[in-house]
Amino acid sequence: MKPKTIKIFEKVSFPDLGVAEAMAKIDTGAWGGALHATDITEITLSTGEQAVSFKPLGQGPKITVSDFKQLVVRSSNGHVSKRYAIPTIITIRSVQYLTRISLVDRSTMKWPVLVGRSFLREHGFLVDAQMQNEYGDGGK
Repeated sequence: MKPKTIKIFEKVSFPDLGVAEAMAKIDTGAWGGALHATDITEITLSTGEQAVSFKPLGQGPKITVSDFKQLVVRSSNGHVSKRYAIPTIITIRSVQYLTRISLVDRSTMKWPVLVGRSFLREHGFLVDAQMQNEYGDGGK
């Protein structure tokens, strides 16, 4: 499979979650991916099934997903936290890919979405840090 080259910052969407466009940092140093979300809570549905409820990008209506896992994640600064991870579709450059992304409050971060190396490897992406886009050197 020929690698697909992408920039270090890409516009992405999550159609299943109602997110039409968000800026993602493509991070080869991170293992997994993360999506900014708020009001993240585990709930019990009327069927007795467990689900996770959250607001993607911290806005709009809450989404409820019953297919989730709880992960222990270590951040780049060594902080360990428990996060919920859900399977969903991510669209990059008009192509849809199945992924599992963790939900975390990224309100103090510059980019609302982080795409990590496990996704990049699985889908044959090559990251070219010299490719420029409308955000130049990362929007600085």
